Amino acid sequence: MSLEASFKVQEELDAKGKVAPRVQVATIQSLVDSLTYSTVRIPNTTCTVAAAIMPNGFVVALGESYAVSSSNFDPETGIKVAIDNAKAKAIAAYEMAGAVAN
Repeated sequence: MSLEASFKVQEELDAKGKVAPRVQVATIQSLVDSLTYSTVRIPNTTCTVAAAIMPNGFVVALGESYAVSSSNFDPETGIKVAIDNAKAKAIAAYEMAGAVAN
């Protein structure tokens, strides 16, 4: 579920008076916004890897992208897809950590 969809669900629950402890979407968004990304293309491949890095240097998630054919490989697209995948995995990790903590 996207963070935008999660915000909507959270608002619906709040409106229904469902206020038991839960992971707040704003908290996850803040954590995601604090991430930086480092990318690398694996030499002689169409694989790009992105690391989602917290401000303290902890790598919270890795994302990747691949092109089946080298003739279709575009470095900028590879970086974008790898970062998007790393961000999605970071969101899932934050949601899971919050669920376990509650």
